Amino acid sequence: MVIKAINILLIITSFLVITSCSSNISHSEKEATFIISSASSVRIIPGEKERAIEIKLSFFVSEIRKNTQIDSVYFRNAYVPVIIEGTNDKLLIICTIKDSDKMFLTSDAVKLKNDEAFVYYTINRKSNFHKLENIVEKEAIYLP
Repeated sequence: MVIKAINILLIITSFLVITSCSSNISHSEKEATFIISSASSVRIIPGEKERAIEIKLSFFVSEIRKNTQIDSVYFRNAYVPVIIEGTNDKLLIICTIKDSDKMFLTSDAVKLKNDEAFVYYTINRKSNFHKLENIVEKEAIYLP
């Protein structure tokens, strides 16, 4: 229960940071400070009825410049925080989307295709985003 509350707080915080910085966000397709590769998503379907279906999005980030921080991701109509693993040479970014994450949407939500996402990042305190396309959807994982 505590972990769920912490996850919800992280999601709310990420959403508030993103929305409060909207005037500082710039589209940075031309000046991306990193390279994204091997983007994929997978649906995880639990066997227990009370557990929600999750979608995990993962991708690698390389050649990330100093003072660049990956903040969050907008994927499948939800803003979600990221888990970062690895070193600066190559980072693995993982996001988990649950049905409950979608309650933080606004009516003016951006409509993206199922294989697209926005990656929000900060460079020297300036918020930016990069559109991630062609996310490979892997076969669903069914849990017992």
